Amino acid sequence: MDTAKITSENYVTAVLRTEALSPEIGARLSTQQNQRLLHGAMGLCTEAGELMDTVKKHVFYGKPIDTVNIVEELGDLGWYFAVICAVLGVSMNEVLTTNIAKLQTRYPEKFTEEAALVRDLDKERGILDNTDFGNYLKPFKFAKRRKPPTLVVGMNAPTKRKVNFFRFS
Repeated sequence: MDTAKITSENYVTAVLRTEALSPEIGARLSTQQNQRLLHGAMGLCTEAGELMDTVKKHVFYGKPIDTVNIVEELGDLGWYFAVICAVLGVSMNEVLTTNIAKLQTRYPEKFTEEAALVRDLDKERGILDNTDFGNYLKPFKFAKRRKPPTLVVGMNAPTKRKVNFFRFS
């Protein structure tokens, strides 16, 4: 199709030509691991959107900052983050520690716009692949992969609200 002649009428046809539908995708979705991974990723996006909506209302509409809602959304984000970690068999601590190592590689002194734009992607990937931690992680010991955390339901005493949290063994 000639892209110079795209109209609203033929756009859908052009889009559907590149849509990924196959029995292989259905087969991949049939595994519990991929269902949990998809649930976690979709949940992160949903909760991030809810967090952004709260911040938007504060910044653009002048509503008072809703700290209670922001804390709730951060907790929900943490829940989905933990689900994905469990699916991948990595600890949350390992993810957070690796992230700091990557950022220390990217910004050795502190954040700069130049360092954000001119990055050594191979070195960063080496950190992410857990193959080249350089001097940054010598003091850190990575947690061994273990069973997923246990979900515990409790009560927040001051607010008398039901809360969910994870107990790590």
